[in-house]
Amino acid sequence: MQQIYPKLLEADGIALGTPVYFELLSGMLKNFMDRTCPIWPKLELKPVVGVAVAEGGIGKAIDNLKTYSNLCNMRWVGSVTALAKTPKQVSRDKNIEGRLERLGRKLVATLKA
Repeated sequence: MQQIYPKLLEADGIALGTPVYFELLSGMLKNFMDRTCPIWPKLELKPVVGVAVAEGGIGKAIDNLKTYSNLCNMRWVGSVTALAKTPKQVSRDKNIEGRLERLGRKLVATLKA
């Protein structure tokens, strides 16, 4: 984490992405978020976006990301979610591509504001 902290602090904004398991974010992302606790005060006001992909339902995954954003006093910009039953299904979905682009533009607009 000591190598990651400076990168997070230098970042203008943060994008968090996760597969969804049992309608929750992944354990790996949860561990990452927990381990950023020492720098939470320094993340204040950073804009953050979330992306979640699930087979069945998104459940609380995006809510989990919003909660993390709120705990760190970051600015939640938005999210994109997708459902996929087969490998690479999301990558073939042109609608998702457009939604991700709009989310990216919204993040950039937030940074310029």
